[in-house]
Amino acid sequence: MVYMNKRGNTTWIVVSIIIGIIFILILALGFVFLRDKISPSGSSEVKYMKIYIRSLESKNQTVSDYFVDYSQGLNSVILSNGKLSEDSYTEVLNIPQDQEIYVTCLSDQYYSDRKLKIFSQTELDLNSSKLDCNLKKIGNLTIKYSGGLNDIENRIELNISSDKFFQGLSMAFSWTAGIVDVSIDQMSKTCGTEWKNYTKFNETNGEYLYLDNSSYQCDGKIENCKSIDGLNCVLSDEKIPNRFLGQVDYAFYTGKDINNETYKLNINVKTTEDKNSFDYLKIIFYDKDLRYTGTRWEYVSELGGKDISAKDKEVIIKYG
Repeated sequence: MVYMNKRGNTTWIVVSIIIGIIFILILALGFVFLRDKISPSGSSEVKYMKIYIRSLESKNQTVSDYFVDYSQGLNSVILSNGKLSEDSYTEVLNIPQDQEIYVTCLSDQYYSDRKLKIFSQTELDLNSSKLDCNLKKIGNLTIKYSGGLNDIENRIELNISSDKFFQGLSMAFSWTAGIVDVSIDQMSKTCGTEWKNYTKFNETNGEYLYLDNSSYQCDGKIENCKSIDGLNCVLSDEKIPNRFLGQVDYAFYTGKDINNETYKLNINVKTTEDKNSFDYLKIIFYDKDLRYTGTRWEYVSELGGKDISAKDKEVIIKYG
């Protein structure tokens, strides 16, 4: 016969119950940990907003495409995009409440508009927000000049005007064998506050989000600068756009937007002594607009080697 020890049996039962309770507590703590990893606020539920967007030009509503995105480092992550209505606000759903977002509107005959949107407490309470994009009509350039190529050292004055808005005035130059060199006085762009080589300060980790080398931002717009002189960004050399490769010798970015006004610019041209009637200087004027380039928003003059926004405009200055 086998006799069971009642005390030992009771102890084993108690130990099993304690182990079971500990196991349940571990599972419960693991669930809480995973829940907090999913949502730092302690709730796995993400709260969403609905926003209403329309695009305007001089208070008149226009048709345009829209993009809603947020910043991830120096890149942008698209949350929503589509086409805006011509006669009413367009509803956009599922925008996270706790996310700083940017709204960008684009239309073929207008320069784009990009806005930072931080929801107010009233908007959060209503779970709704309205936003207007303000587009600028693309203007037409008129170019007049004085001076020529008759001397060895020549100075040509350009008078560049636009009937509406012309953004990011840039130029590409090509010339014949009778021309030795073309140059423009060093250009700079002034900031009303301060040029910074970072976009944000992260209060959580105490670090700045720095821009790429030679990139600086003022009031949300980023420029490439050779150097910073007080409130002035000394602009870097312009990269020749792909559509002009093999056709031009030099490209130049003025940093200037023209808004129904005339802008004067001097060009220095050095030539040889034995020029002939076939010698000339060709200038192509082009603009820039904001486009999503696959990872981020940038001011560019082309996409896929094709001109965007205003059409390129040529001026030819001949010898003689």
